[in-house]
Amino acid sequence: MIKIKKHRIIRGFSFPIFKSSEKLAIDKSDFSKLKTLKDRFQRHNYELVNLNDFVKRKSLKNYIGIMVKDRVKDFIFDTDNGRIYAIAVTFCKSKGHIQKQLEVEYAGYLPGYKNSKRNIEKQIIDGVQEISGYIYEQLSNILSPSVERKFEFVKKYNS
Repeated sequence: MIKIKKHRIIRGFSFPIFKSSEKLAIDKSDFSKLKTLKDRFQRHNYELVNLNDFVKRKSLKNYIGIMVKDRVKDFIFDTDNGRIYAIAVTFCKSKGHIQKQLEVEYAGYLPGYKNSKRNIEKQIIDGVQEISGYIYEQLSNILSPSVERKFEFVKKYNS
């Protein structure tokens, strides 16, 4: 599977917000092995491809290097509006260098909460800002807000 991801940074808040869109290119032959997870992919934008042909067509023009990513996630549930946020700690390694990230991400919602339909994007941004602010307040001596993407990190050490 290849994840094609694009970011837009929304500024003007205490912490910059990455608004991402992504598409998955999933190998047709591998997808048949994922039948039990079929429902998991319904919320994703994906296409089934012959992955070898897909990579050849794209000619790896954006290939910049290799990265190994170790990630741990936990979740926070907002009982007021049903929103779920993921707290991810990620260690990315490339050419002997390590990028350490703590990210607060919107992960979805549980339906049926009366406050979950109004100003959805604003509600999500406010939730991410509130959680980020709380974490930063507790750990400001070891955290430094950044907008460095993993792509930029790998590019820096593989150019």
